[in-house]
Amino acid sequence: MKSALTTLLAIFMAFAFNKGCGDETKPFSADVNLDELTKFAAISKSPCFGKCPVYEMTIYDDGVIAYRGKNFVDKEGLHVKKLNSGEIKALKAYINDVNLWQYDDDYPSNVTDLAMIRISHFKDGKTKTVRGNIKRPKEIKELEKYLDNLANSNGWILKEAAPPKPGDGLDSHIIKNEIIAKFNKDVDIEAFVANFKLFDLKVKERIAPNLDLWLLTFDTNEIEPERMLNELKKTEEVIDAEFNKNLSNRNGNGRN
Repeated sequence: MKSALTTLLAIFMAFAFNKGCGDETKPFSADVNLDELTKFAAISKSPCFGKCPVYEMTIYDDGVIAYRGKNFVDKEGLHVKKLNSGEIKALKAYINDVNLWQYDDDYPSNVTDLAMIRISHFKDGKTKTVRGNIKRPKEIKELEKYLDNLANSNGWILKEAAPPKPGDGLDSHIIKNEIIAKFNKDVDIEAFVANFKLFDLKVKERIAPNLDLWLLTFDTNEIEPERMLNELKKTEEVIDAEFNKNLSNRNGNGRN
């Protein structure tokens, strides 16, 4: 009975969120000072080995919601909106009904390339957070979907533009989608790059016949350049790695 009630409430709230939110009597402004508000609940999603949405969203006690989109989301940067009194009342009822406090803090998984989802409830000066991905209870996964619907609803106001992404700050002579990697001897390069097929990592060429230096390419739409570089450096097969550089931008003698 409880599961059916929460499901019906989630459907109702999803409909309400997509109609748009806000107090009908008071205009809401993006100038709201979030530091002065009391938190009620929050969700955050970490990066994964692929194109998982990365965002944080905090729901405040008075109905204000702050959403910060980071990567693979429709809206990046800090956005805010406000639920009307009926909407925030229903939202609180649902989260209280789920009762995060009855669950374990962590639901670990052996699958390490999935996003980590954290859902928190703030009450009486205490915080309860449930972390995990595929091994979380059904009720927690349903709550995640409910909060996703809220995050993807209409009516958001931009409060703070997203900062430049890491790759945007690279020097102009760096080729963002090419990495020179030095491998240990006897590494099967084709098998190695196959481990990163989600990022379209490919061998472009061997830089010198007698050296274990290889020029690799990847899709910057699938992964940020600096993260790709760090992922390669963390592997046992790679001794060192750096971005390829277009030296012709500086002295006319570059590879490209």
